[in-house]
Amino acid sequence: MPIIPPVFTATNSTNLSTLFVERILYEFFFLSGEISRENANLQLIPGIKDYWKNENILYGKVDKKMVVIEPIREYMGSILQDGVTFNALSSVASSYKKFKNFFTLAARDGRLSSDAYLQEPKIYKAYEDASIKYNEYITNLIQSFNDDEIFKKEIDNSIKNIKDYANLFFNYVLEKDDIKYITRTSYYLSNNVSSLNSGLSIEIADLDPSNNSDKQLILDSNNFNFYREAAINAGFMIDKNIPWRLNFDLSSPANAEKIKSGDSSGDPVQYYLRNNFLRVRTKDVEYLISLIIVGYNSMVDRKNFYIKGRCRFDRDRVERSEVLEKILKENYWIKKYIEVKNKEWGFQYNESEIKKIVFNANDIPRGQIEYVDQKFRFPFLQEGSTTYTLLKNYFSKNQNLSVDKFSQYVIMLLKRSINEIY
Repeated sequence: MPIIPPVFTATNSTNLSTLFVERILYEFFFLSGEISRENANLQLIPGIKDYWKNENILYGKVDKKMVVIEPIREYMGSILQDGVTFNALSSVASSYKKFKNFFTLAARDGRLSSDAYLQEPKIYKAYEDASIKYNEYITNLIQSFNDDEIFKKEIDNSIKNIKDYANLFFNYVLEKDDIKYITRTSYYLSNNVSSLNSGLSIEIADLDPSNNSDKQLILDSNNFNFYREAAINAGFMIDKNIPWRLNFDLSSPANAEKIKSGDSSGDPVQYYLRNNFLRVRTKDVEYLISLIIVGYNSMVDRKNFYIKGRCRFDRDRVERSEVLEKILKENYWIKKYIEVKNKEWGFQYNESEIKKIVFNANDIPRGQIEYVDQKFRFPFLQEGSTTYTLLKNYFSKNQNLSVDKFSQYVIMLLKRSINEIY
């Protein structure tokens, strides 16, 4: 007797782990015949794509190996409009100019109706630097910790040095449910960061995507079909949920020359992403270190002493080099980084699994961050992990699928999902 397919609840705010577990389960039921693709309503009008659907919310955030990425700012091209400069990756800026030219020619020939947005398109939003958002977020986090946890609770006298401060902070963030992310990598995967932060997207209206009537202004326009065709021919996809947002289509024939790889045997999309983006994870630990140092020094500036009994002791500001060489060395930061990553992923690994990951990471002379990233990129691919075990148990209930091929199924379906992003 076939089992009942689970209810899938992933949205644009769902965390990465839940998103892909649900996606894999969803695809398992396609394999077993429990769900038909026709009934899943996967087909959309050409030139329009649902970027809030399943893995598509990761567009511009990850490459095809699921590495979290950010654009190289030096590779931005500029678009001058009414004295204001907008930025996007150079290839995207070039495609937008082509898109705009289609409208110029059509308007000259009298083929367009009067329209506020789709007659003479103008840019309202383009590239936005996600690092600015992250810095604001992390600054507010450390300020809240100092204000609410240390001084309001009057526990500042328990902090003698930066080691006490760091341990207290990490215990705080690991236990507090409403802190969902701390590292840059997880912040970039959150819904605080959009495709506008990738340099791949441009918006041509100042409307509200949560307001259906605003969407209708675009969808009901007499010029909408021309807009859709112009987008396709210029190498863009229209975002179904934000129909005034143009996303650079890396699979479009119109962009083939812009993204082609020098290596004919390679994947041109991955080649483009690798050459125009940086890996966010490379700065994760550095930001954690800076966060603690800045937070501690800020506390010292506010109160540079602590009381123990009847004695008063001075607290001194610290320098980064002193902390790393004498107080909190590399192994400490790697351990805390792994613990934080596990919290961000919903505690996918149990305590013994984390100890093993910490041990292995600290036993690697180089490539520690790469190793940690692999462990948390797809925890359900790590045999023995909590998520892997739960997913396999669920999978085993379906009599139409072979448990012996579980890992192969996961890898195959994961690759299919990733390919759908771009």
